Amino acid sequence: MRAVYRKDLRSHFASASSYMFLAVFLFFGGSYFTRFVLAQNTSEVTEIFANTSVLMVLLFPFLTMRSMAREQQIGTDKLLLTGPLPIVSLVTAKLLACYTVFLLSLALTAIFPLLVFAGGNVSAGEVLVSYLGFALFGLAVISLGVFISSLSAHPLRAGLVTAICLIILWMTDSILPNVANPALHSLLSVFSLFGRLEEFQYGFLRLSSILYMLSFAAVFVLFTCKSISLHRENKV
Repeated sequence: MRAVYRKDLRSHFASASSYMFLAVFLFFGGSYFTRFVLAQNTSEVTEIFANTSVLMVLLFPFLTMRSMAREQQIGTDKLLLTGPLPIVSLVTAKLLACYTVFLLSLALTAIFPLLVFAGGNVSAGEVLVSYLGFALFGLAVISLGVFISSLSAHPLRAGLVTAICLIILWMTDSILPNVANPALHSLLSVFSLFGRLEEFQYGFLRLSSILYMLSFAAVFVLFTCKSISLHRENKV
């Protein structure tokens, strides 16, 4: 597992897509910080995450599209599928490699709240809750992206489908407040990923939201394991 993780991590930092993810994430994070915090002379650092979460719809596919699809594209999936590594360890290693790049980008944004902390009047609790929420959100979305990548041998196609799925999830949360039918509202609430993230951004730390994000990630890890298991059977 460690070997696969290290190989994938090196692959991330050898590809343009990961550097594009880091560069665009930090650029817009810095732009939002300048526009919504410094320019307005406010301490609402969590506004950065509120605006960046929508941007993630387009950025996360760049991070996950190669994780599984690239292996199938160049034929190295055969080595992984016939190796001794359990499928769940393989999936976990690839997920963690993507997640490490995301956490690195998130850690680099810590300079923004630190600058505001220097001027005082910042709720450290709200900032930490926002970071926790965004970290969990990233884990959930990356698990979805890795699953979609396992279904295709074309990274760009996997990235496009991931982006479409994230747009649908985002639109679901947008229309949810206008749904009057209780049954339909309850059904759509199951897919309220961005809505759960908003709770963290407002400083609400709820166990239900934490468990939702973790469960979302776990479900798609299981889906990915099943997808690879079926792929292995077809290869044999």
